[in-house]
Amino acid sequence: MTEPSLLVAASSHRSGSTLVQRYVTARSSTFVWGENGPFFESLLQAAEGWPQQPHNERAYERVLDDPAHSERRYMPNLSPPRRRVERAFHDAILSIYDVLPEGYDGWGWKGVGYGRREVEFVRSLFPQIRLILLVRDPWDVARSVRRKGWIDRRGYFAGVDDVARRWARSTAELARIAHEDEHGSCLLLRYEDLPDRLPDLNRFLGIPNAPEREQEIITRRLGTAPRLSRFRVTAEDVEHVTRAAGDVAASLGYAPPSADGPGGALSAVEAPS
Repeated sequence: MTEPSLLVAASSHRSGSTLVQRYVTARSSTFVWGENGPFFESLLQAAEGWPQQPHNERAYERVLDDPAHSERRYMPNLSPPRRRVERAFHDAILSIYDVLPEGYDGWGWKGVGYGRREVEFVRSLFPQIRLILLVRDPWDVARSVRRKGWIDRRGYFAGVDDVARRWARSTAELARIAHEDEHGSCLLLRYEDLPDRLPDLNRFLGIPNAPEREQEIITRRLGTAPRLSRFRVTAEDVEHVTRAAGDVAASLGYAPPSADGPGGALSAVEAPS
């Protein structure tokens, strides 16, 4: 099977990665699979934890070169080198995604909560992969996460401050990856800008524009301004997010919401009950 050509990496849950996934799959010849749960994270942890020391690899090569010598059999704690493990992971990923729906000649997947660690691991396995790096206003992420009931539930987030800290770490790392990109292999997108940046996204994907239809679909899926949601965050939530993520948010043009008018992504703030 061909190697993956695209990764949609979102810095947090509720960042619009499903919308981007559906758009790319509908408009291009690249099929974007959904999240793969703990599978990729498990591979990453296994690779990072693999015993890998220079003397281990040298001993491994000596055993392969001349296994007949008895002294070779006394090598302690001998393991195959990490490069062989990563090659096996590379092949395992391809074997899992070895069938594409009819009409597609490329594929990829989307991942949520990705930062530099995850992106660099993907690139170590698939150096030619291209990246859509997706971020969303952190105050609106907090609102959406709370609306979904993911605070103190199902092990997703311990609290709003946990949402904000994770958002800040991953978002800062994705922004740096985009800033360091010298080959046009990354596209950093703010979720809120999708309708206006469809031409940029289309160019990145190598597909023609269809402005009116695209605008209609994306605007409908995106919904009216997220700030107008009837589900509002509390002033305490805003404070938590501002303290943990305010600086990173400001670097991307986001600002906290206020009771008097729109902030980065919300229309109003309720006082805590």
